[in-house]
Amino acid sequence: MIMNRDLLNRSLSIAAVCAATGVCYLYGLRSFAAYISDSQYLLGYDDIMFFAMQAMVVVSLVGSLRAYRQHRKILPPVLAIASASAVIYGINAHLDPYFMFPGMVGMLVVSLWNSFETRHASDAGK
Repeated sequence: MIMNRDLLNRSLSIAAVCAATGVCYLYGLRSFAAYISDSQYLLGYDDIMFFAMQAMVVVSLVGSLRAYRQHRKILPPVLAIASASAVIYGINAHLDPYFMFPGMVGMLVVSLWNSFETRHASDAGK
């Protein structure tokens, strides 16, 4: 049971990192590839990319709420809710970078914070 919980925490942390960095990189890379190849085919998937970004943010938020059940610290889930709200609002408000990027950094900070707090709580429980 402990191994499954650890695997789930690691996979949700990876989703948080992807939401914070990877999707923006892939979106830029896809746009650059479409520009280089002069193909309009790659530019038609904006809605799918934005949906994937929001899905990763929601997965990261769920992971933060699951981590709260282990370490019982209130600030990481509060920051996760605020960061996820900022990212989702930024995506839906015509890619507003003043909300998206601070929200993504907040999700990354929450992911790292939860990792440390969960380890600390499991070490204290031994």
